[in-house]
Amino acid sequence: MSSGKLYTLSGVSGVGKSYMLKAVLDSGLPIKRLKLITTRENVRKDETIGVDKIFVTNDAFERLKKCGVLVLPFEAFGNRYGFYKNDIDQLKNGVSLITEMHYTAVPSAREQYDSHSLYIFPGNLDIAISKNAQRNEPFEQREKKEIDMIEQLDFVLSEQGKSMFDEFFQNNYDSDSVTRFLEVIRSAER
Repeated sequence: MSSGKLYTLSGVSGVGKSYMLKAVLDSGLPIKRLKLITTRENVRKDETIGVDKIFVTNDAFERLKKCGVLVLPFEAFGNRYGFYKNDIDQLKNGVSLITEMHYTAVPSAREQYDSHSLYIFPGNLDIAISKNAQRNEPFEQREKKEIDMIEQLDFVLSEQGKSMFDEFFQNNYDSDSVTRFLEVIRSAER
């Protein structure tokens, strides 16, 4: 049996990573969600605890990490993130998985797993900023994300950044973008 593929979606906050992930899950493609474990305290309006993400305290995160239950740990915006080892081990059984991942964690995922990394660019940065502002997050958190947008885009467009991703995709926040994104995933699954 061949191993499954790990699809990682990266991009600035508000670019539509969660939206595209849900589109893939709803498409009928044989790909399952890899749930993100996070120490982030606030739950966004469009998130369901235990479905979209698993929320834990910093102490619990550290215990999971020390026990070897947590893999691919990374930090972004003052929060910690990772994945349950048992969940990601589904790849060994031929199950393909999809998840969101901060761009700084992509090299580690590519090193350890058969992965396909996609970077999503906003067709309109103002829309990404607006979507970020609508979230149930403290102002300081939104401000950090807006600063990260510029740093992230600068890095991703560098030679080193370009080499981290298998594909780049522009989200124009319309149904055509979803259709094109699903075609990208279908093509990678072949």
